[in-house]
Amino acid sequence: MKYIWNIWSIFVLFLILRFVLIVTFPPFTDESLYIRWGQLMIWNPDFRFASILYHSRQPLAFWLFGIGAIVANNPLIGGRLVALLVSIPSFFALYLFMKKSFDQKTALISILLLTISPLAIMFQSLALMDGILFSSTFCIVYLLSEYRLHSKTQILLATGLMLGILLWIKTTALFIITPTIFTALTIFRLSFFNRTKQIVNFLILLLPIILIALLLLLLPNFSKIVSEPGSFIFSLKELMTLPTASWVSNGVYALYGYMTYFTPIVFLFGLIGAYKYRKEKSTTPLIFFALTILFSILLGKIFRIRYILYALIGIIPFTALFLSQTHLIRSVNRLKYIFCIGSSFLISLMLIINPHLFFSLFPENSTLSREREYAYGWTAGDGIQKLIDFIDKTPRSSHERIILFTEDSPGNPSDYVLAKYYFDPTVIISPIDISASSLRSLSQKKGNTPVFVIARSIRVDQTTEPYLSLIQSFSEHDPHEALHLYQLKSP
Repeated sequence: MKYIWNIWSIFVLFLILRFVLIVTFPPFTDESLYIRWGQLMIWNPDFRFASILYHSRQPLAFWLFGIGAIVANNPLIGGRLVALLVSIPSFFALYLFMKKSFDQKTALISILLLTISPLAIMFQSLALMDGILFSSTFCIVYLLSEYRLHSKTQILLATGLMLGILLWIKTTALFIITPTIFTALTIFRLSFFNRTKQIVNFLILLLPIILIALLLLLLPNFSKIVSEPGSFIFSLKELMTLPTASWVSNGVYALYGYMTYFTPIVFLFGLIGAYKYRKEKSTTPLIFFALTILFSILLGKIFRIRYILYALIGIIPFTALFLSQTHLIRSVNRLKYIFCIGSSFLISLMLIINPHLFFSLFPENSTLSREREYAYGWTAGDGIQKLIDFIDKTPRSSHERIILFTEDSPGNPSDYVLAKYYFDPTVIISPIDISASSLRSLSQKKGNTPVFVIARSIRVDQTTEPYLSLIQSFSEHDPHEALHLYQLKSP
């Protein structure tokens, strides 16, 4: 009974930390894009697969975020709640995996680490594809452990089915499929001495992956999905040149990023635990950790922490193992818990309460500064919420609607504003090219009707200024790309 109470107490904390971030964190540009296009793809059959044509991305995540945005009647919150719902099975999958592979105490510590991890909180709260893939890794590791114990064909089929579905979300699912296959081959080798049996089980795992992946071939403009990874992954030809500088940079980025997102103490304890307990009952987390880190560093042309997100499944179990081992000196045990759990929780609170302070840990004007995009500048939706609050306070009705134009560019602010007012009958909204010719044409057609334009300062120059009258600026951290609300005027 004591353990059951602990599980649900940790689960409540798991939900609270993520829900607070869901309602407070500014809209990241990728979220805005996925939610806006997701709504369009759900409601308009002609745009059902628009994510492929316009963004070279698989459609499944767009559909999920679009449904969430529509059901919740709040695009950002709805899209993020989908990410939270998907993350819930990961909590219980990790608990069951650790309990069956090790013991109850280690299982509780592992789910507590997942609950308070800054990296997990962030990517299990935001409407991002990587968060869905990340949460799925815990379920896959659990299924692999179940197969190791029971050798049931149904478990292999379920694992293959899940991996195939992940390919409908994002191509980086290959970073999950690869360690899964390596782990499965290890299990086959240890469980079956008959080579034929090993091959048959391997084919059973691959079959659903291949069949579901083949369905992607039937989608219109499938070639755009295939070409999309070339923007962030080295090609074979590029790898043959041995881009050592990029590998070193990626390695430094990965190390610093993990120590920041997962705290240096927790990361160090995880490495110590991996070394000390690498021969324990399951090596699955170790394989996931090693292969994900290796492939991300070697293949990453433009590195991001989210590319090694899936390696977290390898750090948490071994950190939990290290903490669960009782030292002869009781004070040493207490210090381990205080430093590990305390540091992770404090960093998480910093992320939730003051994201800008948290992301300032990544130095500006360095290779690490790309992580700052989540909280700084236009990509982070800087000023968008204040803009929305301003527009919402503007008197309007279905008879006297606001006519609103936003710059025609992917991401923020365009996609977020379009998603926000997509179903609002009191607003007429459309993207527009912020150019002198477009604004001149609009000013000639508008007559006496008030027309408003949303644009970043970088989009406005001397040729467009005569057509725009500034109403208010909305920016906190990036004056070079401040968000402005203008009223269209005749020059």
